[in-house]
Amino acid sequence: MQAKLTTLKYLVQFLPIWLLLNGARVVPFRTRVRLFGAVFAAIATLLPPARRRAERNLARAFPEMPAAELRRISIAVARHVGSTLGEILNNDELADVARDAKVSGPGFDVLKQARAEGKGAIIISAHFGQWEAIRHVLKQNGMETGAVYKRNTNPFYEEIFLDAIRKGGEPVVESGSAGMVQTVRHIRKGGFFAILPDQRFKKGTALAFFGHPAWTSLVPAELALKYDIPLVPAYATRRRDGSIDIEFEAPIPHSTSTAMMEESLKGLEKRIRAHPEQWYWYHNRW
Repeated sequence: MQAKLTTLKYLVQFLPIWLLLNGARVVPFRTRVRLFGAVFAAIATLLPPARRRAERNLARAFPEMPAAELRRISIAVARHVGSTLGEILNNDELADVARDAKVSGPGFDVLKQARAEGKGAIIISAHFGQWEAIRHVLKQNGMETGAVYKRNTNPFYEEIFLDAIRKGGEPVVESGSAGMVQTVRHIRKGGFFAILPDQRFKKGTALAFFGHPAWTSLVPAELALKYDIPLVPAYATRRRDGSIDIEFEAPIPHSTSTAMMEESLKGLEKRIRAHPEQWYWYHNRW
């Protein structure tokens, strides 16, 4: 009986996404994305728990910010999250948007050189902007990049989400020990991997993020050091018209894994301060 109730709960949770995915197929991609954003913004407005979590995190990062501004940004975050999800679930069409992205930064040439030399690379990013566009651009330039993802507890959502991520590049591995083995094997063969280490990592190291200790994985830097490969920060910032700017920053210099991840957090914090509505504030990061 409990199993049936759990399945029913997952089905009810998945139904709105299924309706959006299938009911909006008749409208253009960009309109679908805006629709996802509008629905999520409405949910955040009408159902306060998620919005309050975002506002609490925003207040921790921006203690001087007025309550009205916290509320405004939290709704903008929901709209951005909805738009991002809509794009990822239509990942084949997101690839077309990525082709028109403005690509800049010295890290792009570093990655090209690594590929030419048969070396692997770690691309470090975050749940910021449209992060999946980064892998599309790399794939379109002969640098297909794998991804690490966390399995969703909802089996209905998990199936379509995993299928969508795979369209951005292979391999896609689940976080955990088995996934780490696959990641290492791929890197040692000269493969690229994109990692988003901006979630709370219970076994990580407490590093400063917006002035507060945040448990952070050192794995991206440890891999870069162990296999002598570049660790390149990359961010895909969404513009108001829906287009995307992708910047591949200079590789983080090899030193210690802690110092390297501290440097990556400083870079991410700078991006978030410039565009706070484009980060996923629902994570229990601190």
